[in-house]
Amino acid sequence: MKKIFPLLMLSIVMMMSVACGPHDESGFINRGAERLSSGDIDGALEDFNRAIERNSAMAKAYALRSKAYAKKKNYEAARNDIQKALSIEPNNPDYFVLLASCKREMGDTQGALGDIEAAIKLNPCNSPAYAERGNLWTSNGNFSKAVPDYEKALQCDGKNSDALLALGLIFFHTGEMARAEAYFTKVIEVKPESSSGYFFRGLIKLRQEEYEAASQLFTGAIKRDIGNADAYYNRGIARSMMKQFVSALADFTRALELRPSFYSAYLNRGYVHGEMKNYIEAIRDYNAALNLKPDSARAYYNRGLARAAMGSFRQAVDDFTASLKYNRNDSEAMYNRGLAKYNMGHKIEGCTDMKKASSMGDADAKEFFTSHCQ
Repeated sequence: MKKIFPLLMLSIVMMMSVACGPHDESGFINRGAERLSSGDIDGALEDFNRAIERNSAMAKAYALRSKAYAKKKNYEAARNDIQKALSIEPNNPDYFVLLASCKREMGDTQGALGDIEAAIKLNPCNSPAYAERGNLWTSNGNFSKAVPDYEKALQCDGKNSDALLALGLIFFHTGEMARAEAYFTKVIEVKPESSSGYFFRGLIKLRQEEYEAASQLFTGAIKRDIGNADAYYNRGIARSMMKQFVSALADFTRALELRPSFYSAYLNRGYVHGEMKNYIEAIRDYNAALNLKPDSARAYYNRGLARAAMGSFRQAVDDFTASLKYNRNDSEAMYNRGLAKYNMGHKIEGCTDMKKASSMGDADAKEFFTSHCQ
């Protein structure tokens, strides 16, 4: 009996699993919607396909499958599905908004505007329709038209998180930080499960040099989206500014695990390694940054600093020279090249660089030239 018992339990579990699965089109639609909201796009598509196989006249199945295709950026398939949904329910304003979104992504501005107007005609206070038209104007850089539409969307539905976030982003990019932060704060209030409000508020705090507050907000974003490489990266920036180098190092490393081609993360992790006097690791990160961006003046400059700190002055001179090739007006690179040359015993060449850096306005170069070159 002891040997049979586990097999019986397995059979029971399998039977229960089968019993709990969907049996009709409504069940597949409901499970597909749950999968879609949780990010399992392929699983959602499978369920919507099975729902449509059982009943090809269910508009909701086509509409949800359209959303799934849109998340995979297959906008042509998404458009075709929502058009099929509209052929079944021609007076559904929500479907016109979804169709407009597909057309916007496909570059069909006039078609998208026509669909939005149709949605508003069916429902004059259609918050998603006004928000979608705001998205259309924003995608064309027409913020003066976008803002009124987003505001109208909020008049119809004050909890429209998409409109709140969009307004916050517009004011963030136009430099109106107080207004932007107010909208991002509202996003957190109406949609606390979203990472976006936390992330963009964190960017504002980072710009305002409120590093502890920024770090906490990025942590909030990460809790809600553990795959957000930008949140890890920016938290790393905040922590490095607070000289929390071990934590910053972990954040930049995680950002790179999530996005291996993250140039800025390599650059900033290299900086942290340098601050921790891990110069070999710093140089390794600057090499990776240069592989991604071979014309990076900053990567050459930072690698030059690391090499100079190790006493590799010849290589440091080469790096500062490369940095000046891409940023010829960098007085700091000129100063440090002069210092490296001087430390190599090439005093005349070093003083020549110091004089050039001094003429660029570098106070340290002027002081060095006065005390060592005259």
